[in-house]
Amino acid sequence: MKKIYLISSVLFLFFLLEESISFAQCVKLNCPPNITIPALPGTCEAPISYTPPVGTDTCIFFYTDTFNFTGSVQTFIVPQGVDTITAKVYGAQGGANWINNTNYGGFVQADIPVTPGNTLYLYVGEKPTGLTGGWNGGGNGETGGKGGGGASDIRKGGTSLNDRVIVAGGAGGAGYWSGLHVVGGYGGGLSGGPGYRDNPGTPGGDPGSQVSSGNGTCISLNNPVCAGGFGYGGAPSSCGCEGYGGGGGWWGGAGSGNCRGGGGGSGYVLPGLQNVTMSNGVQIGHGKIILLYKGNPTVTTSLVSGLGTGANFPVGTTTETYKAVSQNGDSIFCSFTITVTDNEKPTFTICPNDTTVCEGSFNFNFPAANDNCPGATVSQISGPSSGTSLTAGTYTIKLKASDLANNSDTCEYNVTVEVCAGAITHQNENFSIKVYPNPMQQNLNIETKGIEGSFSITFINSIGAVVKQITTNQSSLQIEKDQMPSGLYHFTIKQKTTTLLSGKIVVE
Repeated sequence: MKKIYLISSVLFLFFLLEESISFAQCVKLNCPPNITIPALPGTCEAPISYTPPVGTDTCIFFYTDTFNFTGSVQTFIVPQGVDTITAKVYGAQGGANWINNTNYGGFVQADIPVTPGNTLYLYVGEKPTGLTGGWNGGGNGETGGKGGGGASDIRKGGTSLNDRVIVAGGAGGAGYWSGLHVVGGYGGGLSGGPGYRDNPGTPGGDPGSQVSSGNGTCISLNNPVCAGGFGYGGAPSSCGCEGYGGGGGWWGGAGSGNCRGGGGGSGYVLPGLQNVTMSNGVQIGHGKIILLYKGNPTVTTSLVSGLGTGANFPVGTTTETYKAVSQNGDSIFCSFTITVTDNEKPTFTICPNDTTVCEGSFNFNFPAANDNCPGATVSQISGPSSGTSLTAGTYTIKLKASDLANNSDTCEYNVTVEVCAGAITHQNENFSIKVYPNPMQQNLNIETKGIEGSFSITFINSIGAVVKQITTNQSSLQIEKDQMPSGLYHFTIKQKTTTLLSGKIVVE
């Protein structure tokens, strides 16, 4: 395919310079503006839809597509932006058994109005080499003769003979007999040419016209047995001597026996087509069809990196890159960014309550933090660190949960430190109670005197939960350490609703 470029309404012919000049400036591709959007609540992403860019080619190109004989129907899909095609259609030469035969195919040119996306069906005629007529309507020959040439035509809207809009006639079969030139009729631009032997006074096949085929010679002159028809050339049958087929066409030429040439087929142009040119007997060999048209080349646009419209975009910045490639091979890129912001701060799963402990080493763990995106961390921003030995007083511990987007939340609680070492005792004129040792290392002993009946002992941990409750009437009770986790406990000894003793005990 050869291209001629028309840029900014000025026509340039680049037959020699085409390879050295770039036309990338003709391809245009405009990406959307950058997009910024927050993530959906509770998630680390956001679904984003946008209108993908579509590339265009602003230059006008002239194209020439040539279709040669293949023996089957060929198709042409009208490109975008094309509304008129100039068609040059050449019918095939008829079969010839002598080098000097001049039975050439016809030529027709016209402008065809078209619609982008529609299909044209192209039938390119064949020059036969034997008795069988050429593909697309050539009539058969017989004995030592030759077949007629096939017509070439363009069909629009379908593939029937009635769908033909341009036809160039194929020529009748020709040869050489007994020192005389057997002349095949030329293929028509409009009407075909007559076949004969040596001179028109020895007629063979009649040419095809716009309305009929005509007759041929078969023993007698003007014999309808050799007539062709609508779209096909006639064929002699048992006519004697050598027989030659008629050429295909709008109406095919008649065949002829008795060593006389076949008639040429007629051409045709659909009424109303513009810029029509017709010539008789110009094409040597097989037929051909040439289509000339102008328009903006088609451009294919594709995503080359990124996620594409409608995708779930993660928090952060994603670059969407598109590429547009023109039908002429030129290309261009454009990019834009999609930024999903994380505006959601992390939250602590639990912030510890205020607590009271005894003097000594205070150990604690950071509570966990939840966030919509992974990567949240917890750090301490004030107060004594875990493992510090604390004296009596009140301390505030402040923690901070942060995520990768610098969103944060804080948690703080108070730790009250008391002096609570040593045995805890109570004695009056009615009873006495002693709880020891404090801190408890292996066992906790509880001894009572003067208490009549049963009483209860309740242990509550630093967050207010009951961890152990005992009802007994024993005057001496021992609680093993493995029954109580390390920590500070508040205990109460009651008899019915009367509190006999309360205090704090440390379990190490």
